[in-house]
Amino acid sequence: MIVSLDDLYGFQNMVLDRWISEMELSSIKERIELGLPGAEADVLDPRRDGVHLKAVVRYEGFQGKSLLEQHRMVMDLFREELKGTLHALAVETIGTKTKEL
Repeated sequence: MIVSLDDLYGFQNMVLDRWISEMELSSIKERIELGLPGAEADVLDPRRDGVHLKAVVRYEGFQGKSLLEQHRMVMDLFREELKGTLHALAVETIGTKTKEL
């Protein structure tokens, strides 16, 4: 069986569309906030295509970690999806500090 690149791309989009419909933005937010206790996350779909998503994560646990370590902490929460169904998740991390009175 010969499969064209167009067929593969169409299949990939079908899988991604199904994944986004099954795991909506609010579910992604919830997974981040449960996986990083105390974190606050906003999950956006800036291109409005359901594929290229962006997570902005505020978490005190990022303090003292490199940017790479911070991003890995978030991306590790989606290890299975990153093997195929999650096409693009941009991550912006913000370390928070407790204000002293």
